[in-house]
Amino acid sequence: GLFGTKAISIPMFTTLRRISVPLTLLSEVYLLKLPVSRRVKLSVALLMAGAVVAAMNDLSFDATGYAAIFTSAVATTAYGTLSKVKLSSMTKWEVLYINSIVSIPFFSLLLNLNRNTMSQLYDFPSWSDPWFLLFFLMTSCLGFWLNFFILFNTQVNGPLSTTVVGTTKNIFTTYAGMLGSIGGDYVFSWPNFIGLNVSMGGALCYSAAKILEQRTTRNDVLLPIMANENSSSTSLVDTNKKESRE
Repeated sequence: GLFGTKAISIPMFTTLRRISVPLTLLSEVYLLKLPVSRRVKLSVALLMAGAVVAAMNDLSFDATGYAAIFTSAVATTAYGTLSKVKLSSMTKWEVLYINSIVSIPFFSLLLNLNRNTMSQLYDFPSWSDPWFLLFFLMTSCLGFWLNFFILFNTQVNGPLSTTVVGTTKNIFTTYAGMLGSIGGDYVFSWPNFIGLNVSMGGALCYSAAKILEQRTTRNDVLLPIMANENSSSTSLVDTNKKESRE
């Protein structure tokens, strides 16, 4: 993901990251066997249609950046799907611990591939700065809680919701990139601009569809309970009336 950010503009990066949304939708339907409503499917289709239009009219196309983002999208889909599967038999803490242990060898390998990286890391001048150490510790703690809540949302709402919410939060970043506040490398064209906005609209439609689904599910659960309570109270009142008459 970070490698792709260097190659293409921020607005296109946040839009192309949404490739993980339909991949996650397919994984939910065919691998996890989770039900997906028509509203959700239509919102995902709108989201992807906008992303495709924006990509086809990207004037700053970079094949390496696109390949890196596609690889990141596949990895995001695999992470969300596997997390959902493992959370059915493991706790969130166990999944977090295993993720951390497994990632250490890969990061160590990546650091050692570039010989200058380790020396730059050791010679970093701010290791003795207390303010840097404080903010570094705070960032590490926030990263831990971020991963925890990502797993929590995946467990409760599913990997698709986690993926869409993760892309929806980048709306501000996308518009900031268009205005040149971030990156400054966005090349404007009307088809690309329209595609970006359609894609963001699809993400917002998905959020609205999930809220409606949750309200419908809550009503389906609460209404029978309320009906049973009313019938029980009515029968109790009738019994008390009969006893008073006797």
